[in-house]
Amino acid sequence: MWGYPFDGKYYEKRYYNRALFIMRTLNQTEFVLKDKFRAGASGSPLFDSKLRVYGLRTYGYDLYGGDDTRLGKVEYSGAESLYGYTGRFVRNHMY
Repeated sequence: MWGYPFDGKYYEKRYYNRALFIMRTLNQTEFVLKDKFRAGASGSPLFDSKLRVYGLRTYGYDLYGGDDTRLGKVEYSGAESLYGYTGRFVRNHMY
């Protein structure tokens, strides 16, 4: 994932992060991940080592780096998959 998440003061520093893939949802529209996801990273591409894009980052539970809930502690996050319905929608609406 590349993005410009909140760094405590700004959204200006480019950030690269490796995510641990956990699973795809049953309807294939979402990836469930374990990684450091912060506010401002929404919409960042999720890609592999060959720079093929698989999804777009959408949510995380520790947005500002201090969430002590169970999901925040394990850095649980998700991305919209570019497979199935979501992928077809994106491809059909590209300019």
